[in-house]
Amino acid sequence: MQKIKLYNAHCCGEIGDVVVGLEKINYNSPKEASIALFKDKKWRNFFLNEPRGGVFKHCNIIVKPSNLKADAGFVIMEPEDNPPMSGSNSICVATVLLEKNFLKMNSPFTKLKLEAPGGLIKIVAECIKNRVKNVSITNLPSFVDQLDFELKTKEYGNIIVSTAYGGDSFLLCNAKDFNLKIIPENANSFVKIAKNLLQEANSKIGFNHPEIPELNYISFCQFMEPLTTDNNGQKTMTYECKVFDKNGKLKKILRESELSKSSKKLFNQSSTKKITSFINRFKEPTLEPRKQTKFYNKICVVCQKEFHPRHPNSKYCSHECQKSLYLARKKKGDPG
Repeated sequence: MQKIKLYNAHCCGEIGDVVVGLEKINYNSPKEASIALFKDKKWRNFFLNEPRGGVFKHCNIIVKPSNLKADAGFVIMEPEDNPPMSGSNSICVATVLLEKNFLKMNSPFTKLKLEAPGGLIKIVAECIKNRVKNVSITNLPSFVDQLDFELKTKEYGNIIVSTAYGGDSFLLCNAKDFNLKIIPENANSFVKIAKNLLQEANSKIGFNHPEIPELNYISFCQFMEPLTTDNNGQKTMTYECKVFDKNGKLKKILRESELSKSSKKLFNQSSTKKITSFINRFKEPTLEPRKQTKFYNKICVVCQKEFHPRHPNSKYCSHECQKSLYLARKKKGDPG
């Protein structure tokens, strides 16, 4: 029976569990393991489907790296695919490997190199008191495959799109071409549009990776909006926040500038300041060392030999003496 360990982890709420114990899988590289595990489906079904998984869960399997510079290798399994690289999953892997002592942790910073299916990535982890506080990664080289390509679609007409790589392949579109704003209320519409666009883009454009020929398809569709300049001269996305009353009716819409004023007002409240100061004062509990009780030598009640007890109420020097006394009493009808 093969023994494996699964460690629960997440990055900003996105689950990225880490599996240790499958390193003996006979593959030459994480890339080869990723392709084989996706075709086989055995471990994907085991970790990603119910009752151990779901559409919300990712899973990372630690494997042997092929690059001699790498400290460890890993395969990323997501519900849709086994991608060549994932930022959130690599953060989960680094955190588990360090906190569970699979790799040596150095304080205050630990530098690692992990081999993802797409290649080698660099990691810097901030470590305090044997815990990983922050992780930064240097991703795989990014590039543009197709720039401002005119895609002819059946439902949306001719639209301008681009394809690019940043650890995985993306189809980049402008949200304004579909008369939509990037707000939560339009999420379902974006999902339907993305599904249709990916089918047409993969059949008409495809994708060309110079080092990973297996990645000849587009994985994700990403919608974009133009940036705006705020009062401080910084470029940001235009966003809004809808405020509803207790009956569910729309009360008002806070624009970007109003939202920043409201947030400042919230954090300046006395109740918020009290909570913040309490959190800042909170310290992790420290365990006091257990006091060691001194035990003096005793005389065994059976063999009359001197012995050093492991407990203050010990009467016997060994289990044999205790058993012999029990049997003697049992013969007399008094087990004790």
